[in-house]
Amino acid sequence: MAYLRWLLNYYRGDVSLVLAAYNAGEGAVDRYNGVPPYAETLAYVQRIRPPTRSTSTPTIPAPRPAARCSRKRENRRTPRCRPTSRPP
Repeated sequence: MAYLRWLLNYYRGDVSLVLAAYNAGEGAVDRYNGVPPYAETLAYVQRIRPPTRSTSTPTIPAPRPAARCSRKRENRRTPRCRPTSRPP
């Protein structure tokens, strides 16, 4: 997950470039200034990326508030973590 997060930052949220870099490597994406023309990479990006309705770059969601986790739970239906505070 850390590598995918790094790729999302590096390619500024462009999911197509992230998928191409994950498949072919960042060097290939940088060399071709986009998705490399490798048949395997083109097929991978088309197969994994769902079709979108808009042409805008997807946004990365904001991080969730920090959670306080307890090691002991009363029963299975009790949530593992609870938010420490609510956003203002």
